[in-house]
Amino acid sequence: MSHGNPPPLRRRQLEHTAQPGRTKATTMTLADYTTKELKLVQPSIWKRVHHLQAGETVLMTMRSPKWYSTDVIVEGFGETWKISRPSFWSSKTEITKGHDQLPTATFVPEGWKGGGFFHLPNGERIEYRFGMWKNDNELYSMQKVRLVSFRRESIWRTGIIATFHHASTLLEQHPWIIMAVYQKLLERRQHAQGAG
Repeated sequence: MSHGNPPPLRRRQLEHTAQPGRTKATTMTLADYTTKELKLVQPSIWKRVHHLQAGETVLMTMRSPKWYSTDVIVEGFGETWKISRPSFWSSKTEITKGHDQLPTATFVPEGWKGGGFFHLPNGERIEYRFGMWKNDNELYSMQKVRLVSFRRESIWRTGIIATFHHASTLLEQHPWIIMAVYQKLLERRQHAQGAG
């Protein structure tokens, strides 16, 4: 674990429309919620919209604008990102911020297990580890520090619980990574259901 004070975390504005039964968030950062477990859920099976929630507070949303596309739009903390693949055959994922034309980050798979690396600006990286047999899903820093783990809420529920183990300025700067991992978990679930 790192010693000393971490660099100051950039504040972001959470701008969400109030929904019945849910709290409208005020000015907070992801770090304000990482002392507790967060939940990744799909509120309605009839809509391709997913939430990252702290209790009833919606922190980020992920939606699929087109039924036939794997592209998703992530919104939260006053920002918007598009997660897409350059082509149908590409295993690489690109992340584009706001109205930018060029991607600001990429996810590149490594090996056959399904893990890989999120390549971020300034040469920084976050590793995603996927254990096929243990069903482990975790994020690690470049220093091999476990940052976040993901697990299914229960055998009876489809929600995913995200548990934060260590503070990370990179995750503060790139909170879309949480939703990108969630998207991969959803794709694996769909593939498993199709194979069954």
